[in-house]
Amino acid sequence: MAKYLILWKTKPNSMPTDPKEAATQMKNVMDMTKRMLKDHPGWDYGMFLGEEEGYILGEMSPEEIQTGGMMFGSFVSSKVYQILSLDEVEKISKSVMAKT
Repeated sequence: MAKYLILWKTKPNSMPTDPKEAATQMKNVMDMTKRMLKDHPGWDYGMFLGEEEGYILGEMSPEEIQTGGMMFGSFVSSKVYQILSLDEVEKISKSVMAKT
């Protein structure tokens, strides 16, 4: 499995305007997030202070990324970045140098 960084941002108008409904929806989203993290103990999750955005970082499969996107897609938009280790970057660099 590869390591990914997912940057997420709350979609405008994705929360109800009624405070009670918004609180219920936020609790449901947080419960879904807790279950996801319990099922994937190596993942790191955070929200940026004062912002409506955050990140998830960890080793995951494309299926796990897509499943998360489908689960949370009504509430957040996200960008997914695959992370390369120093060893992977070095291997790619050597491969390119060998071809030139």
